[in-house]
Formats: sequence, C-alpha cells, structure tokens
Amino acid sequence: MIKYFPYIAVIFVIASIILIIISNTSINEKQLTSNVELTAELKAFEFEAKPISNDFTFYNKDGKELRLSDYKGNVILLNLWATWCAPCVAEMPSLDKLKELMANEKVQVIAVSVGKDNVDKIKLFYKKHEITNLEIFHDKDKTIYNTIRFHGLPTSILIDKEGNEIGRLNGDANWSSDEAVSFINSYL
Repeated sequence: MIKYFPYIAVIFVIASIILIIISNTSINEKQLTSNVELTAELKAFEFEAKPISNDFTFYNKDGKELRLSDYKGNVILLNLWATWCAPCVAEMPSLDKLKELMANEKVQVIAVSVGKDNVDKIKLFYKKHEITNLEIFHDKDKTIYNTIRFHGLPTSILIDKEGNEIGRLNGDANWSSDEAVSFINSYL
C-alpha cells in the first residue's frame, strides 16, 4: 500500500485541480448571464468571480479615510487611474458621464488616483477636463496599489453588491456607452 501512496497523492491533486476549474467555470458562467453581448472595448473585459478585499482604504479630497466596504450593497465600478496616464485622461469624461447617468441607481463609480499626485493636482486635472460628477479619491498610502493586483492603467474593476469582483478591464473604455450602461445595469 505504501508504494502506491505517491500515485494516490498525484491522483488526489489532479482531481482537486479539476474540481477547482469546474467550480470557477460555473461561477464565471453565472456572471456571464448579464445577457449583454460585449463588443468594442468592453470585449476585453475579463470575468473573474472572486471576493475582493474590502479592507483597503483610500481618501477623499478632504483627507477623510474611506473603505471599499463603505459602499457594500451597491454595484461598484472601481477605476484606478493617474493624471499622467494618457488612456486615463481619455477615459475620465466617460466615467464622469456614467456617474451622472447612474446617479439614481445603486451603482457607485469610484475613480481613485493611484499616481503620486496630491489632491491639488487632481483638482486641477478635474477642472481642466471638466470632470464635475466624480468625487476626488486618491490612494495616498498606496494601499490599493499594494492590495489589488493590477497591470497598467487605467484598470476598471466591476464589483457586485456583496463585494465580489465580477471582473476587470485593463485599458480605457467608453463607460457611458449604451453597451457599458446596460452591462453594469445587468448586475443591479
């Protein structure tokens, strides 16, 4: 019996991996039930149903510490951006418009500057680009940067009402398009 133990252990590991893959596939299939066909820039949206850390903090323009968990119960579009990022600059007006469109919905559009810019520079950016609906948030302690793994800017993460990541998009998108609004509304 002992001589077969390594083979049994390998079979157990393979079976565990298969179960993990199957369970992740079924979760992702549930997330894809939004009935919205993704085209254009949203086609690159990567579905990844998993819990997201609600412990990280970020700050508003007055320096008040906030947590993502403060917004639990809402669908959240968390956008990570920086003032020096050209695709971010192109995307911000559509996020601003999305915030306006979703004002009466249970959707929070939270755009957090993860760059080295201070609040005054972010305020100037908002003024220059006529961003009037989005609140100013920044990651002055680099908590988000150190908590959420993301590759490049902008990165937008869609989070369900329970605080689970639905998925993410690396790169800019027109978040105020009919397609994007329908996609986000499908999770309300």
